[in-house]
Amino acid sequence: MEDKYVRVMCDFCADGVWSKEGAICSDELPITADLAEKLRDWNWLYDLWYDDEDRSSWVADGFGPDEFTATGLELAKEIKRQLPDWEVVFHDEMAWDRAAALEYKTGEKQDLDGERFEFAIE
Repeated sequence: MEDKYVRVMCDFCADGVWSKEGAICSDELPITADLAEKLRDWNWLYDLWYDDEDRSSWVADGFGPDEFTATGLELAKEIKRQLPDWEVVFHDEMAWDRAAALEYKTGEKQDLDGERFEFAIE
């Protein structure tokens, strides 16, 4: 991988990591196998969460958007620890989803620019 850049961002049927060109496999990153697996598991939860229209049982079990975001942020921080000379960016998909849902529900235009929901991991 030429660019030392990775974005941590969940998406359907992905590993949750992206280069500047698009989705990549977590195994392509020079990180531990354990971290690569945790990234895949985190993204898999995203797939399950959005496939389940009744999410009340998830919330009852202590899982929700805030916990999901916190886990993703910790994974991004661990990537930065393992790859300190890389640019690591975290995309808060749940914050974006909330803004998109608000726009859909109210009809009021929201700023859905993806960069608004991203920040660099230092």
